[in-house]
Amino acid sequence: MDALLLNLLSSPWAMEADKIDVMVRVLARRYTGKRGWENGDGATIADQAAVRGGAYPVGDVAVLPLAGIISPRGNMLVDSSGFVSIEMWIREFERLVRDSEVKAIVLDVDSPGGSYPGVPEAAARVFAARDAKPIVAVSNYLNASAAYLISSQAHEVVGSVSSMTGSIGIYRIHENLGAALEAEGVDVTTVFAGKFKTEWAPFGPLSEAALEFAQEQVNEGYAQFLSAVARGRGTTADQVRAGYGEGRALRGAAAVAANLIDRVATLEGTVQRLQSPQARGRVRASGESLQSPQADPVDGAELAAAVKERLDSAGAEPPDAPD
Repeated sequence: MDALLLNLLSSPWAMEADKIDVMVRVLARRYTGKRGWENGDGATIADQAAVRGGAYPVGDVAVLPLAGIISPRGNMLVDSSGFVSIEMWIREFERLVRDSEVKAIVLDVDSPGGSYPGVPEAAARVFAARDAKPIVAVSNYLNASAAYLISSQAHEVVGSVSSMTGSIGIYRIHENLGAALEAEGVDVTTVFAGKFKTEWAPFGPLSEAALEFAQEQVNEGYAQFLSAVARGRGTTADQVRAGYGEGRALRGAAAVAANLIDRVATLEGTVQRLQSPQARGRVRASGESLQSPQADPVDGAELAAAVKERLDSAGAEPPDAPD
């Protein structure tokens, strides 16, 4: 079993359910000796992550993408499967925090979330950096689950009008591959020591004890998730549990009403706004967060040029303009 499958089976996940379903289908194919990504599964995520790349400057502001499926380490998976290593990402983030020429950091988020381990620790480091300079997270199409846990630690969370934000919660999956393996003529025998060592093995149904233990782990992780979001958003865990989408991802005015985001605005407009020292000061003072959505009336030409340069260097075609 390769590293991707081990990670999928052994970790709790904070990720959009439809994205994890793609990974489960990949898991089933790979474990029974078939191909992994095929028929377009995961291609969009991988392509987006490859195009986004690393941090880049726009005036006094650094834009740091958080794009792809979050994994604790994931170094070898970043290029091949659209994963982003949270360890590598947080090191780049803290480099920007230390850079005296960077006056503000914008997180350009397009991620369904990912593996839960390592994410609360990274979120705490983002929150600690708020004392150093303004940090704004922008939901730039999808900011879900583990990605939102990290984003919620910024001074401000912004979402473009069509972007989805939220999906607070975690879960574990167990794929019973017994029938699939049997159909392929594979007979698995396990030799083990330790009462519960193989309770999560994907060769048959889970026992009641395994289900109970897994639920305890999920509940513990969910409590951590709620507390982290409450810390970042200046509220209580109970309020996050009762509101904030209750596990759903929302967009636009609904996301503002649920307190998942502070305003509706574009990435370009947010970066342009933060060129102003006065605006940066208001963000740090948390006085500029609005309770009703509004778009920033700026053209974002400088950021558009920077993004085009990165697309050209990656050999990618820019997206078509909407009709």
